[in-house]
Amino acid sequence: MKQTLIKTLQARFEKNIHRHEGVTWLAIEKWLHAEKKAAAILARMEDSGGEPDVLFRAENPEQGIAFYDCVAESPLGRRSLCYDRQALDARAKFPPAGNAIEHASALGCS
Repeated sequence: MKQTLIKTLQARFEKNIHRHEGVTWLAIEKWLHAEKKAAAILARMEDSGGEPDVLFRAENPEQGIAFYDCVAESPLGRRSLCYDRQALDARAKFPPAGNAIEHASALGCS
């Protein structure tokens, strides 16, 4: 994993500590090194202009670590999207550039 990604994620984690009470950076870093696929997805999110940050799923923190894109504005490459293929196909006039479900899938997100 790229050290620059780790440093970027750590700086964001520390800057926004209020988002992740009870979570330590050490636990996150260990998880990132173990979860290569997740780290690759986070790198693609970061490269596309996003700002992924750590949040635990409030309903069950034991399920694992959840990252959310906490960027203030949608990155340029992720604008003009509707929700899914059905919504995109229904927009005959002024269709968006794509849909969020397929875009997330292309990034590797589930």
